[in-house]
Amino acid sequence: MLLLIFLYFGSTDCRDCVDSVKGICETNNLFGWCFHDKITGLFDCDTSKYCANHESLRGRLNSTGCFDRGNDNIKCCCNEADMCNYNFLNVKPIMTIGFQNCVYNYQYDKSMAHFKNCIDPWCFAYFKYNSDGSKVVLRSCQSRALKRIKMDRQTSVRIANRVYFDDMDDLLEQPRCNQFVDETDTINDTIIACLDLYSKQYNERKIGRLCCCRGNDACNAKIGEEIMSKTFAHLKFIEKISSKANCINNICSFSIIFILLFCQFIKFAN
Repeated sequence: MLLLIFLYFGSTDCRDCVDSVKGICETNNLFGWCFHDKITGLFDCDTSKYCANHESLRGRLNSTGCFDRGNDNIKCCCNEADMCNYNFLNVKPIMTIGFQNCVYNYQYDKSMAHFKNCIDPWCFAYFKYNSDGSKVVLRSCQSRALKRIKMDRQTSVRIANRVYFDDMDDLLEQPRCNQFVDETDTINDTIIACLDLYSKQYNERKIGRLCCCRGNDACNAKIGEEIMSKTFAHLKFIEKISSKANCINNICSFSIIFILLFCQFIKFAN
């Protein structure tokens, strides 16, 4: 019974991490790790298992820190909170590889909400065209915005005077920047590309435009209609953000350890 309870809670809870490719990724809340390589700029859910296999981190909870091995080898791990690998951007040595400062604002209902600029592997501008002719625009960091939208979707109680990205809910299902932006898409030293989005449900009506960029700070401040758009034929496949397999994956090896410890406990008790 204890094993079943352990497996249930260990496999159902997820933690979100910043991901250079998917924006955000999910890992097991108990045994998963958020990862950042300060040399390459990579963020992910410890896909390489560097953190999970590190001797000094095995079995540790609420941990965070970086391993500086010299010779351009600085890797960071954390499992203390959602998106915790984002905080490694402020850990010395401060690097500038793999991310930049992005403009963060939200234009809706003839209003404009301004937020503090954010840092991310990808900056973007998302234009959503409503059927009544109105337009909603979100400019932000890919990972920060996806996490915010995901939280808004899961929030049932709303706080007065707080801005919610309800109009942007479908952005969670749209392609990620890494899927359609290539290194060759360069304009004035900035890598940038746009993707027009169409609805099959409404006779192929254009419902939005997603533009992504990286390289220069605030590269998403003015991008929009003037950039030639790509088509879905250009999309590269990436794994979906949300996958229960990601949350369950890390628990298998720990389940074996738990079983062995449990058997030893029963043997000792008898």
